[in-house]
Order: sequence, then structure tokens, then C-alpha cells
Amino acid sequence: MNVDCYSHDPDGRITGVFNLSPDAFTANQVSMGLVTGKADGETQYVRGVALVDRPQNPAALAGSRLTQLPSPCTIIVNDTVYACDDTEADLEFDQPGTYRVRVIAWPYLDAEFNVENPTP
Repeated sequence: MNVDCYSHDPDGRITGVFNLSPDAFTANQVSMGLVTGKADGETQYVRGVALVDRPQNPAALAGSRLTQLPSPCTIIVNDTVYACDDTEADLEFDQPGTYRVRVIAWPYLDAEFNVENPTP
């Protein structure tokens, strides 16, 4: 019976899935960095030789201020990308409306917020 095997990049992101015989897995495990199991590349990653759940992102939103940001991280406001090396960030908007804000920092799960900028 074949086994599901996963390759990964140096940061643990799952990059490929293979269905191999146990002998083929054993022969390629070290050279290809394979792990076995049932993985979900969106919610899991490889740490060492095991599949583990990605941790919750600690980012929090208080008004228009992001706090507890993992550093470094990427903040995406609608489709605009900002690099961030701080643990807090103030959000400023020049137009009223609802803005979708995502905080990305591997291996954390993405944090998503909707921010209302009211009409003045």
C-alpha cells in the first residue's frame, strides 16, 4: 500500500505531494526531505520531520491600530502590500469605506480584519 509523502522548502512550506510505495519513500526520504501523513498545506507545515499545525497569528486590531504583530510581517490593505518590521502599525485611510487588512508572517496563519473608515 502506497503512502502520501510531502516535500517542503527550508521554511517548512509544503511544496509537493507524492504517493509512493514504502520502499520508494524510504529510499528518497532523506535526499528529498520527505515526510508522511495527511497534510493540508494551508493549515500545516513541516517542522523537523513532522507535520504540525501552523500557529494562530497573534496580530490584533484595536480601532485603526494593529498590535501584537509578528516581526517581520507583511500587511496587505486591499491589494497594496506593505513590509513591516514593527510589532505595531497605525492604519490610515484617505477615503471612507471598508478595507480588508491581512497580516502575513510565516509560519503563522494569516490574520484578516475588516476596517471601517467612516465618512468624515
